[in-house]
Amino acid sequence: MSDKETILQEAARLTSQDRNADYGPYTDEARKIAAGWSVIFGVEIPPRKVPLAMVWLKTVRECNKSKRDNRVDGAAYFHLADQIVDESAHAKPPETQQIGNDPEADFGIMPTVRIVPGAKHPTMGNLLECTKCTSTWRESDVSSCTCRKADDVRKESER
Repeated sequence: MSDKETILQEAARLTSQDRNADYGPYTDEARKIAAGWSVIFGVEIPPRKVPLAMVWLKTVRECNKSKRDNRVDGAAYFHLADQIVDESAHAKPPETQQIGNDPEADFGIMPTVRIVPGAKHPTMGNLLECTKCTSTWRESDVSSCTCRKADDVRKESER
């Protein structure tokens, strides 16, 4: 770090030159971290949430003891989160395998549940995603997507 380098400049340098040379593209690393956290915590963690969790870690540390390193790393993780968002905005959507729909969905938009490719867990089954609300859950879960839960509550209250 030079004396005149701001926190944002240092974060940008760390996440582009130094970091990529040491670890490769962050999007690949975030996918691996998310997969590991998903197994550890038993819930699906999307890669886009990995850098946000790390920002929180740095925020907690900063609240405990203020250090420039916490603020630089926090800014760097936000920069990495932005890289994941940028990549996903330009990514080709994966093929969808429809396994159900709700004909009574709001506005005539029928949510489709798709199996997320490459995200099968050995004991918890496939990762499912609602194409309407983008919530995810495992086949083994009794839960469903957010919009279906809202529809179920609405239907129950209409009885």
